[in-house]
Amino acid sequence: MGCRPVAAFVSIAVSTTGGDARSFLERFYDGIGDLATEYEFSIAGGDTTAWDGPFAVNVCLIGTPVCNSPVLRSGACDGDQLYVTGPLGGSLESGHHLTFVPRLNESRWLAETNCVTSMMDISDGLSLDLHRLCQASGVGATLIAGQIPVSDRVDSEKSAEQRLLHALGDGEDFELLFTVPPTSVADLKRAPFTVHHIGEMCQAGGICLSRNGATENLPMTGWRSF
Repeated sequence: MGCRPVAAFVSIAVSTTGGDARSFLERFYDGIGDLATEYEFSIAGGDTTAWDGPFAVNVCLIGTPVCNSPVLRSGACDGDQLYVTGPLGGSLESGHHLTFVPRLNESRWLAETNCVTSMMDISDGLSLDLHRLCQASGVGATLIAGQIPVSDRVDSEKSAEQRLLHALGDGEDFELLFTVPPTSVADLKRAPFTVHHIGEMCQAGGICLSRNGATENLPMTGWRSF
């Protein structure tokens, strides 16, 4: 994390049975071109083929750190404070996963401010991705249930418990999950974007959810590709 995009390589398999391929390709590359302009990267190559299956697209995006090195998920320490950049849950049901704004500017600011010890994006759910960050860093964590921002994309008719479960496990949020040492927490007041404090890192020994004056083990809920 903490990088700027440089170039994209776009490979596409065009369907010979899936309708108007020309119209699809024009709209697809218009969209890619708009993103390339907005985020200042080039479309450097890729591959194109045709087959009798559905349209298939693969995009490989490469980047370079805005500082000397990227911010990894492996640098969190005991006592670091845990944050996210936005509300969580309900992405797939609402279509947010197709319209979200990448947190590139936020990632750059955090890296350039040099106030974070670890960072990753939340793609598979807060619970599962936090477990991954803790495993990479060799630490544990305590989440504070009442401070986890639940998105208004989650049905307001659901119970508080159900809404929390959506925030913990839905995934496809693409918000940043990051840790900050206590000595750098004040730096976040200068951030030109909203951050939410959701917990604290602790010595290795488990990941817990704190609520109603008690703690419980946090299960690894979220999307698993394998």
